[in-house]
Amino acid sequence: MPKTSFRQFSEGRENNFDFLRLFFAALVIFAHSFAFLYNGTLAGFDPLVRFSRGQVGLGGLAVDGFFLISGFLVTKSWLRSKGAWDYTKKRALRILPALVGVLLFCALVIGPLTTSLRLSAYFLRPQTWLYVGFMLYPQIRYHDYLPGVFAHNPLPLQVNHSLWTIRYEAICYVLVAVLGLISLYRRPRQVLAVGIGVYLLSVLPFSLHRTFGEAGVCFHLLLYFLVGMLFLLYQDVIPYSRGLFLFSALGLIAATAGGVLDPVRPLLFAYVLFFLAFNKRLKLQHVARHGDLSYGIYLYACPVQQTLVLTFQHALTPTTLFLCALAITGGLAMLSWRLIEKPFLSLKSRPAQARSEGNREEGTGNREKPHKAPTPNSRGGGTILDVGTLPMSLLLPEDRGRSQGMSAPSPLVGEGEGG
Repeated sequence: MPKTSFRQFSEGRENNFDFLRLFFAALVIFAHSFAFLYNGTLAGFDPLVRFSRGQVGLGGLAVDGFFLISGFLVTKSWLRSKGAWDYTKKRALRILPALVGVLLFCALVIGPLTTSLRLSAYFLRPQTWLYVGFMLYPQIRYHDYLPGVFAHNPLPLQVNHSLWTIRYEAICYVLVAVLGLISLYRRPRQVLAVGIGVYLLSVLPFSLHRTFGEAGVCFHLLLYFLVGMLFLLYQDVIPYSRGLFLFSALGLIAATAGGVLDPVRPLLFAYVLFFLAFNKRLKLQHVARHGDLSYGIYLYACPVQQTLVLTFQHALTPTTLFLCALAITGGLAMLSWRLIEKPFLSLKSRPAQARSEGNREEGTGNREKPHKAPTPNSRGGGTILDVGTLPMSLLLPEDRGRSQGMSAPSPLVGEGEGG
């Protein structure tokens, strides 16, 4: 084990994941502000898309960060759950109530206020009443459409595309459970082999991402999730080094300038992110002490931005749209946390030693004790991170390419995930 490894920093209760999730959620809103206002033009691309010559966008960078964090924390949640049912219950309680809430909000509040149809016609259309069911149905393609809603926006008829990434997050959740049920976390080298295989399918010239569109999006997001998982499983042997942090950060800049970002981004960006996540000197460990707003911001940002564009389009710039949307979405996220998320999270069994909501999750005992994997508090009933609050990017998959500024996580145009 290195003299200073990630384990020595990750075992404590204090980390910066809450701040990073909020930062990534805000970054996605900023990236979307360009596409929502200037879709179909060069101005629809965010600054990083232009700087990197289409290798990555600000939204894409945020999405990759979300999945890295998710891979680390959701795997840790499995290892500290009592079993598959306990793990599934935690994920469902964290994700589904607020998701149903925002779908009803879109259909029953945003829709009537913004539709170009008469209200009677809007409510008589079957799509209005099927919207919630369509969006919850676990299929690869979904129906983010409400009759006449945002019909004349620069990015038309897109109600809440932030939600497209939830299905990929769900796939990753299932993968965590499958690997756990077959005891693969006891053999981290086999998980590493899976990660290498996904890497080859994601970033090499013959990658599925370029060849098969939707499947490639899934492999791209799965790669970052697995890298986060591997950081957890190998935290004993990965050195925590300021020198490696600087090397990784400078390497990302050099690779972007050289046009070779895709092959190196997964590992270099992961090292930068986890170094910052466990850096106690940043003093960002308590940003969610009043509530975890990151998931709510992810859920509500897209319809809020579209509504602002519909109402004030010619008076807005990307910066003013970003600031207004962030303020309004933050308020809605707080309501979602207080009225929906927190009450449902209280249905989980509470450990004796409670931690602040939003970045914690209870659990007693280990389902498995893999080699070099984290273990719960030895005093019993150890508290752990709540990892279900993972907002995803709001950008669109590649096959929804009606927007130049909102594409799937792709080496071609900049982004894709979000949530």
